[in-house]
Amino acid sequence: MINGDELREIDDREIPQGWSSGLFAIGSDRPDKLPTDPKHFGSAETPDVLSMAYPLNTRLTSWAYTLTKGVRLGDTPALAAERAKWTGFPPAEKPPIVIMGDTLGSVRYWHGVSRTKWAEAWVSLWTHGKGRFAMTNMESQIYIDTMYVLAKQGLVDMNRVMVLRTASNFTEPLPGQSPVDSVGDEGPGQIAAFESNYRAGAPVAHEILAHWDRYRSHIP
Repeated sequence: MINGDELREIDDREIPQGWSSGLFAIGSDRPDKLPTDPKHFGSAETPDVLSMAYPLNTRLTSWAYTLTKGVRLGDTPALAAERAKWTGFPPAEKPPIVIMGDTLGSVRYWHGVSRTKWAEAWVSLWTHGKGRFAMTNMESQIYIDTMYVLAKQGLVDMNRVMVLRTASNFTEPLPGQSPVDSVGDEGPGQIAAFESNYRAGAPVAHEILAHWDRYRSHIP
């Protein structure tokens, strides 16, 4: 889980030559570079978390993925028709599947090829090249910050936190399409995403509830 909110921004039309974008880390002097000043390193909202990346319990995440990776997600002729337009992008042409990856949370509803490249670079930067941008959203960074606050009060165990996201639309337009025409175009994807959220999450929730006597004191 990567936080994409706290950063410095210069309009892309005014950035120095050679910069990939006008978005860069607080405490750094250019994009694609970690902060050099430790006093400004990381999140302004959660200063005790010295990063914009919030690592999850990988063992728990892998356990949940094992329960869900074979789940058949919702698909419709309308979705298939939209996928068929993505010629030259094999992953985009495939039916919905469950994957593991890193999600980038930001209150800005960004869109376009340039911002997608920024997201890929931002995730890679804060995970030291180990993470791979898989999905964007507008809430997870807020939820995870809240979890850290509750954890400091002894109300949440961060080793038990999992993040499930389902996609409804692409972060960039079709080749040749204007980003203005595609931004926010969730179309038939939104209903399918809601359904897939249940289908993917249910096996994990049911397993935990059915065997809470075991999982109460033992994290999978």
